Amino acid sequence: MVDYTESDLLNMAIHFIGNRSTGGELFLSEKNIETNAELKDELKEYLVAPYKDVPAQQFTHLSDLELNPMYNYATRIFAEPGTFDAQSQHLAKHLYNCSAHPGIKEGELLIGLLDNLYYNDEALMGIAIIKSESKDTFFKTPKSRDGFSISVDEGIRKDKIDKACLILNTHADNGLIVMVIDRTNSKDEAIFWRNTFLDVMPVADSYNKTEKFMTLTRNFIKDKLPEEFELNKTDQIDLLNKSVAFFKQNEEFEYKNFVREVIQEPGMIRSFGRYKEEFAQANPLALGDEFAISNSAVKRQSRIFKSVLKLDKNFHVYIHGDNQLIEKGYDDDKRMNFYKLFFKDES
Repeated sequence: MVDYTESDLLNMAIHFIGNRSTGGELFLSEKNIETNAELKDELKEYLVAPYKDVPAQQFTHLSDLELNPMYNYATRIFAEPGTFDAQSQHLAKHLYNCSAHPGIKEGELLIGLLDNLYYNDEALMGIAIIKSESKDTFFKTPKSRDGFSISVDEGIRKDKIDKACLILNTHADNGLIVMVIDRTNSKDEAIFWRNTFLDVMPVADSYNKTEKFMTLTRNFIKDKLPEEFELNKTDQIDLLNKSVAFFKQNEEFEYKNFVREVIQEPGMIRSFGRYKEEFAQANPLALGDEFAISNSAVKRQSRIFKSVLKLDKNFHVYIHGDNQLIEKGYDDDKRMNFYKLFFKDES
């Protein structure tokens, strides 16, 4: 989490980024944005507040980190804050050149340079970047001596961010610390912000390792296991519950303990090992067999470990404990399935 309460907004620029592939324009602002104390406070909140529980990433490049344009623009700004205006324009041109997919929306690009951001108890300089792709219509009702008037205007909502990133001046040798927000639903459009424009990869910290291992475990149980083993829905849910419980009850992750306590069956353990190797080849983050478990990552991932048995459109059965207390059967004609639920108390 980044603390911005004591920070100072040193500089800010706004540019307009059209879609290059459809002939959209690139408009570069030549002047700084003038702000007063009240506006600065609002802007700091808008630029930095959304990064609660956003995992850390870092700039990368296939051959050489120095060839990553965003890494270069950021390090130059941090080294010489007086170059902010020029570097913000380079940054905007880079984003425009990356906007080659016809589905990418045009919008304003807001870039702020801040000082005294606190991250892991360290005071840092940061660069906040937001691309605003959607506007809201609102009414203005100015008051005068005679009463009120009303007009329609259009603007950016503070609580709605489409694409953003926060770059912190730390771990420069490893690609700085970068936090990324991208709420685009389309896969092709989303790739350009994270992969083409920024070119980032997860930092090998406890948060990302915990998140990635829980993701691969969930995918294995939901997608891979049913292909190789006879596994009903209640068994799948039981394994998902055991997985989450393991991460909640332990401070350190050890692979041998995890498969012994959660997966258990030897054939499934071997299958899980193969799946883990395939996952590692497709993902740049090295998980390893031992790492510290991040409670915040567990809390976030637990939300998508659904322990729900969906029966047609009539029933949702939430299974939180012993799956031996639910029994599946068929009617006499085997035309309908049924479940028996065993319990002591009803509330």
